[in-house]
Amino acid sequence: MELEKPNIEAFDSIILGAGVRDEKIYKAIRDFIKKNKDELLTKKMGYYICNEKPKKTEELIEKNFPDDLKEAAICIESFGGYKAYKAPKEGTDQLKGILVDKIKEFSQNFK
Repeated sequence: MELEKPNIEAFDSIILGAGVRDEKIYKAIRDFIKKNKDELLTKKMGYYICNEKPKKTEELIEKNFPDDLKEAAICIESFGGYKAYKAPKEGTDQLKGILVDKIKEFSQNFK
């Protein structure tokens, strides 16, 4: 099934998020950023990652986002996460490992 690709020219503000595996954001988002970098630099941007290693957040952001996009961003944050095999089971705390305060802070900063 082919997904409809967004026309980012139609938006003033964009938030991009991605999971991290093997210290890289998911390929679809990497490709999107590479293809649309010049247009993204003209927008109000925010980026977030979901990673299970909070101590590596700064390193992961540094490694995965081009310097000019990082500098132009309103905010960049990690919302936490968990390894796939440790995903919360149905009926348990679905936010275990997710940094809800970071999500709230990101949304306030992006306004």
